[in-house]
Amino acid sequence: MGRGVVVGLGGVFLASAVVRRRWADVAALAPLATRLRESAWLSPLPSAEVVQAAIIALGGLPGRLVGQPGALAAARAWGRALGVSVGEGEGPLVALLGTNAVEATIDEAVAAGKRVGVACGAEGGEAVEPPPGGVWIEDPWAGEGTRGVLGAGVLVAAGLSGVDVRAALVGAEAMREACQAPITENPAWSLARALRGLAQESRIDVIAHVAGEPALAAFAAWAARAQATMLAAPSPAHPARPLPIHLLEGDQEWMHAVGQGRDRVLLVWETGTGPLPRATHDGGLIRLRVQLPGLDAEALGGAFFLWLRALEFLAALEDRGR
Repeated sequence: MGRGVVVGLGGVFLASAVVRRRWADVAALAPLATRLRESAWLSPLPSAEVVQAAIIALGGLPGRLVGQPGALAAARAWGRALGVSVGEGEGPLVALLGTNAVEATIDEAVAAGKRVGVACGAEGGEAVEPPPGGVWIEDPWAGEGTRGVLGAGVLVAAGLSGVDVRAALVGAEAMREACQAPITENPAWSLARALRGLAQESRIDVIAHVAGEPALAAFAAWAARAQATMLAAPSPAHPARPLPIHLLEGDQEWMHAVGQGRDRVLLVWETGTGPLPRATHDGGLIRLRVQLPGLDAEALGGAFFLWLRALEFLAALEDRGR
């Protein structure tokens, strides 16, 4: 996939003979994979042209982003990795509808003469009338901290802060294509199958998301939050999944505490070029590594899409609704 995200599963195969033996047995997954191949849960991605038009209409200056905490955390994951402050400017307001507090903030911004971008889904298929002098940003994921990371509302706020939105969507679209591949060549299925196999065969069911470098700390926090949100639904066949945690790889105290358990797997998000040590294992814990090709918008777009798709597959494997 060129500059694609690389999923490293060596830790699974070294540590779990059962998972290794069963890895090639994918026949039973074929019907599920076929059904999920047609899934519209992550479709459609926003249009770069629509996002750019909203950025221009709002004046192109860094502005303030308001919404529910999960959506704001998604925006911070973009900003921290790219070294910009998303949604913390003094310019226009981008409002992700979903809470009463957001609507009150819109009224205050309009009264103060600021331009306002209102992000939400269409009401009954009809366009939404924005505030005077504002713009409507069509975004059915605006109130979410999961898919919202790739939603038009967050991307408009990110674009106002200088993020290359077109590159971000190129990365997400490239990963979408990769995640349409057959199971044995599919990075999202590989992640989902590894995590499911460890939980099912080895009783290793707690995921610690590790930021392999400081710039990815907000990304790891978002990944843990998205996992908790998507896998919280009860399953008729499996107990509730333990809540994930997140930490920075250089945090020795946290790493020591995590290492006291044997039911945990470390999912490390990294570029492989960060300043932190890259230990192959700590206290016998299994590590999965997801290596981004760099810290840029295209790489992040691919990584966000990869984890969301992997969570969709994992939820299906565990028979958890969304």
